[in-house]
Amino acid sequence: MSSQIDMRHDCFDPVEDPYAQSRVVHLLNSTLLLIVAAAIADADGPEKIECFGHEKLDWLMNLADFSAGIPSHDTITRVLSLIKPSVSLVCRLCSRTKAR
Repeated sequence: MSSQIDMRHDCFDPVEDPYAQSRVVHLLNSTLLLIVAAAIADADGPEKIECFGHEKLDWLMNLADFSAGIPSHDTITRVLSLIKPSVSLVCRLCSRTKAR
């Protein structure tokens, strides 16, 4: 079994971004990818997710659009508050991935 994880941001396409696209700096799909990747790497809060993003920016840029850089922990907090009902799904995904 490969230790590589297929982290494609298109799996987040069904998630609708409630913000007006003209005001968006960081794409929702990219931010969700960052959150999931950081959670798999044991980042346990918005500040640690942001730090993970800065440390892994080159890798993340191969997976999604981070041309505006890594979202701030405040932006990450807002995104997490929008997807609260889905957090349990993310946690299950992370625990399954770690179990491998």
